[in-house]
Amino acid sequence: SRASGSFILGAISDKYGRESTIIGIMMLTIPFSIMLLFANNQQILTIIYAIIGFLIGGLFSVVFALSMDRTKRNVAALQFGIFMAILNLGELSGGSISGTLISLFDFTKVFLYAAWVIGPAFLLFYLVLVTTKKQNNST
Repeated sequence: SRASGSFILGAISDKYGRESTIIGIMMLTIPFSIMLLFANNQQILTIIYAIIGFLIGGLFSVVFALSMDRTKRNVAALQFGIFMAILNLGELSGGSISGTLISLFDFTKVFLYAAWVIGPAFLLFYLVLVTTKKQNNST
């Protein structure tokens, strides 16, 4: 499902814009992630995980495209490499940290703590997007 998400949501971002697609993917990922808490059988859990995988695959595709759009052409490979290193580090460490936290605390507490961390990060991301758009519009 990640491969199909990359293909389909990447094409959607070409048509409707990278930022709006990223925000849409995040807004769809939140309720499906919450639904994981209430899944009462394996079939529902599998369907929800497939949908989240589709969305995450699309998110990676769109973030990669956005990072290439933002890089300067003469140092694009270096900047893209830095973006990918940060993304891969976050993905690998995030899984390790969350698994450890879930084993130490219960799942609902970890979900709440994650919201406390991710919420301000999303606000910062939004602030960067708004600032970037204002700078692009003024030039």
